[in-house]
Amino acid sequence: MISFLFITYNRSDLLIKAFTALREAVLKTGLSAEFVVSDDASGPEHQSIINNLGFETHLMATVNSGLGANQNRGLARCKGELIFQIQDDFIFVGQPSDLTDAIQILQSDPEIGIVQLTDVRSDIPSERRATQGGVAYDVFRNDRLPWDRDCGLRPYSDCPHVKSVHFVEEMGPYREGVAMTLTEHDFKRRVANQGRWRVAQMCSQKLFIHIGAEHSFNPGGKRNKLVALLHKIPYAGKWIEPALRKAWRKTEHLAATLASRLLP
Repeated sequence: MISFLFITYNRSDLLIKAFTALREAVLKTGLSAEFVVSDDASGPEHQSIINNLGFETHLMATVNSGLGANQNRGLARCKGELIFQIQDDFIFVGQPSDLTDAIQILQSDPEIGIVQLTDVRSDIPSERRATQGGVAYDVFRNDRLPWDRDCGLRPYSDCPHVKSVHFVEEMGPYREGVAMTLTEHDFKRRVANQGRWRVAQMCSQKLFIHIGAEHSFNPGGKRNKLVALLHKIPYAGKWIEPALRKAWRKTEHLAATLASRLLP
């Protein structure tokens, strides 16, 4: 069985679209599936809508505890051997066969613990593989860099993905009690610095569209403390911040390139 886990908070209008599109595709595959929603104490008007959607399991928190706790709560209740995790602002626009292709990758390649279902534009080296059924996918190296990297530079993110329950168990829970960005960075860093599991990416065309950027609850992804400080200085926000970001990206790219050549 495959568990389809939706993570949501105060965006029932987006969740309806995300759930409906994916559920219709899943039903066409004939997969044995359960649909689970983990809600981080949304307002009563949102919870009323969520409870009337077609989820087999509704996890409705009474106290808002953050992304990490919300994800851990949902993962703990999933019963499937594979877990398809998606936030409430991604709409599936691929073909039902893309879902079964992703599952085929996980079932056929023992190195792969997680398959990213959105386009990853990373400087981390990767190799092209294919299943016996002809499904092509890219496999990333684990960069083994100890620090947090920009969201787009490591192949795991909070974007839609499917993973094995063994990967979930061995990687451990998401970090709780911190900002969303720190939760994701911590998990990506742990994935990048272990040797058992690799991250794969589908080679299909675009499978999801992101509809929730303008409704983001992730202030850490928009500006960190340094950015906030720079914006208090005249002209710094316009000129210094972009220069610093550009310099940091180049430094990260150089470090990843050197690591890929020096590390086994």
